[in-house]
Amino acid sequence: MMATAAFRGGFMDEAIADFREVIQADLSFYMAHSQLAQIYSAAGAWDLAIAERKAALDVNPDDPTLLVDYSRTLIRAGRAAEAEAPLVEAEQLNPRDALAPYLLGQVLENLDRADDAREAYQHFLAVAPASYATQCAELRSRLSL
Repeated sequence: MMATAAFRGGFMDEAIADFREVIQADLSFYMAHSQLAQIYSAAGAWDLAIAERKAALDVNPDDPTLLVDYSRTLIRAGRAAEAEAPLVEAEQLNPRDALAPYLLGQVLENLDRADDAREAYQHFLAVAPASYATQCAELRSRLSL
């Protein structure tokens, strides 16, 4: 709780130290890794952020949201090609999640794999909730779907 309070209060050095202490006490506490990844991402420390996302996945490999978070961090770090495999796995673990196929479509589009991107976007459109209305409209218009 103290680590989270320090994080929310903007005391990043204290938050990092507290989260590290949590991890030392309980290696299976994946949320501490996730919080550290957020801190490092905000600071642009991409290698550290990616390492923490990977550590969270190592502790809890069956959580598709952690795969999406890991992929998102890879994308933001300029390593989008590495995000493809975890996004495919996230889709397989939770086919009703709209964010994984949306991000996958973006990754595939950036890799000049238009047909694969179109397929990912179609999956996104099939499962996207109303909160993604803007993205759905943009994709339908752009892809003529």
